[in-house]
Amino acid sequence: MVLDVFGEDLVSINPGRRTTGVARLFIARRYALVAQCAEAIHACAQARRGGEQKPAQLKKLAKRLKTVRRGVLNAHHSRGTVARLSRCRKPLKLHERHVSAALVALESKLDHAPGEALRDIAEALLTISDRYCETRLGELLDEEQLNDVTPTRNWDVMRYLTAFALGAGGVTGLALTGTVPESAEPFVYPIVLATAFLIAFGRDIRRAIDVFSVITGGP
Repeated sequence: MVLDVFGEDLVSINPGRRTTGVARLFIARRYALVAQCAEAIHACAQARRGGEQKPAQLKKLAKRLKTVRRGVLNAHHSRGTVARLSRCRKPLKLHERHVSAALVALESKLDHAPGEALRDIAEALLTISDRYCETRLGELLDEEQLNDVTPTRNWDVMRYLTAFALGAGGVTGLALTGTVPESAEPFVYPIVLATAFLIAFGRDIRRAIDVFSVITGGP
Protein backbone atom coordinates (compact mmCIF):
# COMPACT_ATOMS: atom_id res chain seq x y z
CA MET A 1 0.00 0.00 0.00
CA VAL A 2 2.79 2.42 0.90
CA LEU A 3 4.37 2.02 -2.52
CA ASP A 4 1.01 2.73 -4.14
CA VAL A 5 0.67 5.95 -2.16
CA PHE A 6 4.19 7.03 -3.15
CA GLY A 7 3.37 6.44 -6.78
CA GLU A 8 0.08 8.31 -6.65
CA ASP A 9 1.73 11.31 -5.04
CA LEU A 10 4.51 11.36 -7.62
CA VAL A 11 1.94 11.48 -10.42
CA SER A 12 -0.32 14.04 -8.73
CA ILE A 13 2.54 16.44 -8.06
CA ASN A 14 3.91 16.36 -11.58
CA PRO A 15 1.63 14.43 -13.98
CA GLY A 16 3.17 13.37 -17.28
CA ARG A 17 6.61 14.65 -16.34
CA ARG A 18 9.68 13.48 -14.54
CA THR A 19 9.24 14.47 -10.92
CA THR A 20 11.57 17.25 -9.84
CA GLY A 21 13.98 17.01 -6.92
CA VAL A 22 11.91 19.52 -4.95
CA ALA A 23 8.75 17.46 -5.40
CA ARG A 24 10.58 14.33 -4.31
CA LEU A 25 11.87 16.15 -1.26
CA PHE A 26 8.32 17.02 -0.23
CA ILE A 27 7.31 13.38 -0.69
CA ALA A 28 10.31 12.22 1.34
CA ARG A 29 9.25 14.48 4.20
CA ARG A 30 5.62 13.41 3.90
CA TYR A 31 6.41 9.72 4.22
CA ALA A 32 9.35 9.88 6.62
CA LEU A 33 7.08 8.56 9.39
CA VAL A 34 6.27 5.49 7.29
CA ALA A 35 9.97 4.74 6.80
CA GLN A 36 10.62 5.28 10.51
CA CYS A 37 7.83 2.86 11.47
CA ALA A 38 9.23 0.28 9.04
CA GLU A 39 12.68 0.53 10.61
CA ALA A 40 11.23 0.17 14.12
CA ILE A 41 9.20 -2.89 13.06
CA HIS A 42 12.37 -4.42 11.65
CA ALA A 43 14.10 -3.72 14.96
CA CYS A 44 11.26 -5.55 16.76
CA ALA A 45 11.77 -8.56 14.52
CA GLN A 46 15.50 -8.57 15.17
CA ALA A 47 14.97 -8.33 18.93
CA ARG A 48 12.50 -11.24 18.93
CA ARG A 49 15.20 -13.54 17.59
CA GLY A 50 16.84 -13.38 21.02
CA GLY A 51 20.37 -14.62 21.58
CA GLU A 52 23.39 -12.69 22.70
CA GLN A 53 22.50 -9.73 20.47
CA LYS A 54 19.11 -9.14 22.09
CA PRO A 55 20.26 -6.37 24.51
CA ALA A 56 21.86 -4.48 21.63
CA GLN A 57 18.76 -4.97 19.47
CA LEU A 58 16.50 -3.66 22.25
CA LYS A 59 18.69 -0.59 22.57
CA LYS A 60 18.44 -0.08 18.83
CA LEU A 61 14.67 -0.45 19.03
CA ALA A 62 14.51 2.22 21.73
CA LYS A 63 16.28 4.67 19.41
CA ARG A 64 13.94 3.79 16.53
CA LEU A 65 10.87 4.30 18.72
CA LYS A 66 12.13 7.68 19.88
CA THR A 67 12.35 8.78 16.25
CA VAL A 68 8.86 7.40 15.52
CA ARG A 69 7.39 9.29 18.47
CA ARG A 70 8.82 12.54 17.13
CA GLY A 71 7.32 11.79 13.75
CA VAL A 72 3.95 11.03 15.30
CA LEU A 73 3.91 14.34 17.13
CA ASN A 74 4.22 16.14 13.77
CA ALA A 75 2.04 13.83 11.67
CA HIS A 76 -0.63 16.49 11.02
CA HIS A 77 2.05 18.81 9.68
CA SER A 78 4.19 16.41 7.66
CA ARG A 79 1.23 14.65 5.99
CA GLY A 80 0.24 17.93 4.35
CA THR A 81 -3.53 17.40 4.43
CA VAL A 82 -4.46 19.83 7.23
CA ALA A 83 -4.65 23.57 6.59
CA ARG A 84 -2.37 25.65 8.79
CA LEU A 85 -5.24 27.61 10.39
CA SER A 86 -7.67 24.70 10.54
CA ARG A 87 -9.61 24.13 13.75
CA CYS A 88 -8.77 20.44 13.38
CA ARG A 89 -5.14 21.01 14.27
CA LYS A 90 -5.68 21.27 18.03
CA PRO A 91 -7.54 17.94 18.47
CA LEU A 92 -5.11 16.28 16.06
CA LYS A 93 -2.16 17.47 18.11
CA LEU A 94 -3.77 16.10 21.26
CA HIS A 95 -4.39 12.76 19.56
CA GLU A 96 -0.77 12.61 18.39
CA ARG A 97 0.44 13.25 21.93
CA HIS A 98 -1.75 10.38 23.18
CA VAL A 99 -0.38 8.06 20.47
CA SER A 100 3.18 9.00 21.39
CA ALA A 101 2.41 8.27 25.05
CA ALA A 102 0.86 4.91 24.09
CA LEU A 103 4.11 3.93 22.38
CA VAL A 104 6.00 4.84 25.56
CA ALA A 105 3.64 2.63 27.57
CA LEU A 106 4.14 -0.28 25.18
CA GLU A 107 7.90 0.14 25.34
CA SER A 108 7.81 0.03 29.15
CA LYS A 109 6.43 -3.52 28.92
CA LEU A 110 9.74 -4.72 27.48
CA ASP A 111 11.14 -4.96 31.01
CA HIS A 112 8.69 -7.60 32.22
CA ALA A 113 6.99 -9.10 29.14
CA PRO A 114 9.40 -8.61 26.20
CA GLY A 115 7.80 -11.11 23.82
CA GLU A 116 4.31 -9.67 24.21
CA ALA A 117 5.65 -6.10 24.14
CA LEU A 118 7.56 -6.62 20.89
CA ARG A 119 4.46 -8.05 19.24
CA ASP A 120 2.25 -5.21 20.48
CA ILE A 121 4.75 -2.55 19.46
CA ALA A 122 5.06 -3.97 15.94
CA GLU A 123 1.27 -4.16 15.56
CA ALA A 124 0.85 -0.58 16.81
CA LEU A 125 3.52 0.71 14.41
CA LEU A 126 1.91 -1.10 11.49
CA THR A 127 -1.46 0.44 12.38
CA ILE A 128 0.03 3.93 12.68
CA SER A 129 1.82 3.62 9.34
CA ASP A 130 -1.23 2.28 7.53
CA ARG A 131 -3.63 4.90 8.88
CA TYR A 132 -1.14 7.70 8.30
CA CYS A 133 -1.03 6.71 4.60
CA GLU A 134 -4.84 6.74 4.57
CA THR A 135 -4.75 10.26 6.12
CA ARG A 136 -6.64 8.98 9.20
CA LEU A 137 -4.61 11.36 11.35
CA GLY A 138 -7.22 11.51 14.09
CA GLU A 139 -7.27 7.72 14.41
CA LEU A 140 -3.64 6.62 14.24
CA LEU A 141 -4.49 4.17 17.02
CA ASP A 142 -7.84 3.00 18.39
CA GLU A 143 -9.36 4.80 21.36
CA GLU A 144 -9.00 1.79 23.67
CA GLN A 145 -5.26 1.78 23.02
CA LEU A 146 -5.03 5.36 24.27
CA ASN A 147 -6.83 4.90 27.57
CA ASP A 148 -4.91 5.60 30.78
CA VAL A 149 -1.99 7.31 29.05
CA THR A 150 -0.75 10.82 29.77
CA PRO A 151 -0.12 12.88 26.61
CA THR A 152 3.54 13.64 25.96
CA ARG A 153 4.95 17.05 25.14
CA ASN A 154 6.11 18.06 21.66
CA TRP A 155 9.52 19.70 21.95
CA ASP A 156 10.06 20.33 18.23
CA VAL A 157 9.13 24.02 18.52
CA MET A 158 11.91 24.42 21.09
CA ARG A 159 14.29 22.53 18.79
CA TYR A 160 13.51 24.88 15.90
CA LEU A 161 14.02 27.93 18.10
CA THR A 162 17.30 26.49 19.34
CA ALA A 163 18.45 25.78 15.78
CA PHE A 164 17.58 29.29 14.58
CA ALA A 165 19.24 30.86 17.62
CA LEU A 166 22.43 28.84 17.15
CA GLY A 167 22.48 29.48 13.42
CA ALA A 168 21.83 33.20 13.71
CA GLY A 169 24.35 33.52 16.53
CA GLY A 170 27.01 31.67 14.56
CA VAL A 171 26.49 33.68 11.38
CA THR A 172 26.39 36.97 13.28
CA GLY A 173 29.52 36.09 15.23
CA LEU A 174 31.46 35.23 12.09
CA ALA A 175 30.23 38.39 10.36
CA LEU A 176 31.28 40.63 13.27
CA THR A 177 34.72 39.08 13.65
CA GLY A 178 35.41 39.22 9.92
CA THR A 179 37.23 35.88 10.00
CA VAL A 180 35.42 34.61 6.90
CA PRO A 181 36.47 36.11 3.55
CA GLU A 182 33.61 37.71 1.68
CA SER A 183 34.03 35.29 -1.22
CA ALA A 184 33.60 32.33 1.15
CA GLU A 185 30.48 33.59 2.96
CA PRO A 186 27.95 31.92 0.56
CA PHE A 187 29.56 28.57 1.41
CA VAL A 188 30.39 28.99 5.09
CA TYR A 189 27.11 30.45 6.34
CA PRO A 190 24.89 27.61 5.02
CA ILE A 191 27.26 25.15 6.71
CA VAL A 192 26.85 27.05 9.99
CA LEU A 193 23.06 26.91 9.67
CA ALA A 194 23.10 23.21 8.76
CA THR A 195 25.31 22.50 11.78
CA ALA A 196 22.88 24.36 14.03
CA PHE A 197 19.99 22.19 12.85
CA LEU A 198 22.11 19.08 13.24
CA ILE A 199 22.83 20.02 16.86
CA ALA A 200 19.16 20.73 17.57
CA PHE A 201 17.64 17.68 15.85
CA GLY A 202 20.44 15.13 16.07
CA ARG A 203 20.05 11.86 14.14
CA ASP A 204 16.68 12.91 12.67
CA ILE A 205 18.58 15.06 10.17
CA ARG A 206 20.41 12.01 8.87
CA ARG A 207 17.21 9.98 8.81
CA ALA A 208 15.50 12.57 6.59
CA ILE A 209 18.45 12.43 4.19
CA ASP A 210 18.22 8.62 4.11
CA VAL A 211 14.51 8.71 3.28
CA PHE A 212 15.12 11.25 0.51
CA SER A 213 17.88 9.05 -0.94
CA VAL A 214 15.58 6.03 -1.01
CA ILE A 215 12.88 7.91 -2.92
CA THR A 216 15.19 9.65 -5.38
CA GLY A 217 17.38 6.62 -5.95
CA GLY A 218 20.44 8.52 -4.80
CA PRO A 219 23.48 6.99 -3.13
